[in-house]
Amino acid sequence: MKQVIQSYKTGELAEANAGVVIDPDVNQLTSALTKLLDDPKLCQEMGANGRRLILEKFTCDEIADQMIQLYEDVLESKITGKL
Repeated sequence: MKQVIQSYKTGELAEANAGVVIDPDVNQLTSALTKLLDDPKLCQEMGANGRRLILEKFTCDEIADQMIQLYEDVLESKITGKL
């Protein structure tokens, strides 16, 4: 898994140390890229953490549960008229 530079904040990515979270700013992007290019060990660590995060959070069962919930929400909104 490759390391990630993300330009919006999500708790999971930062908490898992699976990437570098920056504001959409060219100076922050430059700094993040330099940090990763200068530290191959950090890249490997972030990649491994990202893989672990994906395997934990995006299992087939988890995605299926989310899809079921989405369909139930859509059906409920059709019944109640609230979308």
